[in-house]
Amino acid sequence: MDRENAPINCLLEQAASIIRRSKTTTGTFEPTEGDKRGQIEKLISIAEHMQALGFEMDYYDEFHNEEYEIFDAVPNNVLYGIDGALYFIDTQIRLKTNDQDEHVSVK
Repeated sequence: MDRENAPINCLLEQAASIIRRSKTTTGTFEPTEGDKRGQIEKLISIAEHMQALGFEMDYYDEFHNEEYEIFDAVPNNVLYGIDGALYFIDTQIRLKTNDQDEHVSVK
């Protein structure tokens, strides 16, 4: 864990929690260490990309800035382009409104 990068530490902790829960719920599924490492690397990559765009991480798959809220930004919903950019598919992107309880969906 890196003391200087608290958001990344949070991301790693949440990824470990997800992996533990998937083992418990599936019973027989045991992802290899390489699979776990790959998922964590992708989660870190997504978090770094979102932070570079000015988003703050709320949870491992949730981000927000002053205008938008993004949910379900997990590796299977993000494509990695050959141009180095990330392309979000099947994520929920909401435009923030002045009223915190009311959201407008953007598709």
